[in-house]
Amino acid sequence: MSDHPLLPKSHSRRHISNNPRYHGHAIRSSSSIASNSKYSLGDLLHSKGNIVHDDTIERILRLKEFDKCMVRRAGGKWSCLQATDVGKDEMKFVVDKEGKKKRIAGRGSLLHNVRRLRK
Repeated sequence: MSDHPLLPKSHSRRHISNNPRYHGHAIRSSSSIASNSKYSLGDLLHSKGNIVHDDTIERILRLKEFDKCMVRRAGGKWSCLQATDVGKDEMKFVVDKEGKKKRIAGRGSLLHNVRRLRK
């Protein structure tokens, strides 16, 4: 079983090291995985100019596993999270380096609470 916060509990380290899907990602720190290096996991949004406000859910659902994005948190603040699972109408995220998780279900909720980061 994996104790790495970015991986599902069912993945062993041996499985990860032999699987090209995880090659190079499983052992990196969470701040180096995505190309949006302005933000580390858990950082608050610095400027609204750093996010993309999408009109359709399809653009948000293009996020892939390990992509960073901004998610509206309780209190209305935006923080940088990392996508771990993207479905048709729900997404799961890693919130911080300790591995806390967040799930957003419903297409309307995703459209309202998830923003892609500008590259």
